[in-house]
Amino acid sequence: MPMVVAQSAEQIERAVAAYGPAPGGVALMAEAAEAAAEAAASGVYITWRCVDRQSAARHGGGASDECARVARASRCLCG
Repeated sequence: MPMVVAQSAEQIERAVAAYGPAPGGVALMAEAAEAAAEAAASGVYITWRCVDRQSAARHGGGASDECARVARASRCLCG
């Protein structure tokens, strides 16, 4: 059976309703929520921007990549 890739928000919603969210997506959202709570509690909000073109390109970014939120448990992929 060939794999079907969702092409619209409606198809994604149907797939999530039928199969549940992807485990990696659930883990990513849990980490983001934990980091947001930590930032709110501490008053410290940190983002990181990788401006090294080679490093950003290795990790799928363009001229720069920006980590959405950096927290105690974060792992940055900028290298």
